[in-house]
Amino acid sequence: MPEWIRDAVIKRFDERSIQSEKIHDMEMIRNRLLELEQEINSKLPEGDQELVHDWLDLYIRMTAVQNEWLYLKGIQDGMHILMYVQFDRH
Repeated sequence: MPEWIRDAVIKRFDERSIQSEKIHDMEMIRNRLLELEQEINSKLPEGDQELVHDWLDLYIRMTAVQNEWLYLKGIQDGMHILMYVQFDRH
C-alpha cells in the first residue's frame, strides 16, 4: 500500500477514534473506569500507584496499535474485494 494511502487511512482512523469518544456508552464506560482508577489509587501505596499507571498506559498504547493495525488491514481487505469485484465485472 502506498505511503500516502496509509497516512490517509491512519488520519481517518484518528478522526473516527475522536468521534467514538463521544458515543454515550463509551462515556459511561470511561467514567466508570475513572471511578475504579481513583478507588484503586486510594488503596495502593504511592509506588504501586505509579506502577499501575505505567501498566495501564502501556496497555492502552498496545491496544491503540492493535486497533490501528486492524483498521488498516480492514481497509486493505476492502480494497482487495473492490478490485476483485471490479475486475470480475469486466
